[in-house]
Amino acid sequence: MPMVDLGQLQRWEALPSRYVQPRPVDVWIPPGLQPGQPHRVLCMHDGQMLFDARTTWNRQAWNAHRAAHELSAQLPTIILGIWNREGQRYAEYFPERALALAPRAARESYVQREAGGQPRADAYLRHGGDVTLLREPSMRQALEDAAAALAQLATPDG
Repeated sequence: MPMVDLGQLQRWEALPSRYVQPRPVDVWIPPGLQPGQPHRVLCMHDGQMLFDARTTWNRQAWNAHRAAHELSAQLPTIILGIWNREGQRYAEYFPERALALAPRAARESYVQREAGGQPRADAYLRHGGDVTLLREPSMRQALEDAAAALAQLATPDG
């Protein structure tokens, strides 16, 4: 489990999803945040890379909690760090609408080589909003707004 030098870190283990395989979500709570206090929610990808260099594959971390703490003096920010699934990162992160615009040969090569035969970015975007709603009723409105924004990105008209 990663450790942080300010705030608190929780792990939501292998949350089920209707869209993608389960994966952990690391949740950083800023210091001093009180129940019911207004706050932002920041959903970040590559959750295993966000907080503690000792627990990452390359021994580097983004230190997202430190940046969020410095930037959120007026309105605290909770970070949801959604882990990627090893072997599925490209399939889940590469935008499917952009992939559809690539030349056919390049698209087919990418899908077979990097996406394991199936792009999954739209499902991953839906998961980003879906997984958060399962856990924290006190964050429901902010999370519903984030889920709506993610769903909008995943729709053809969005």
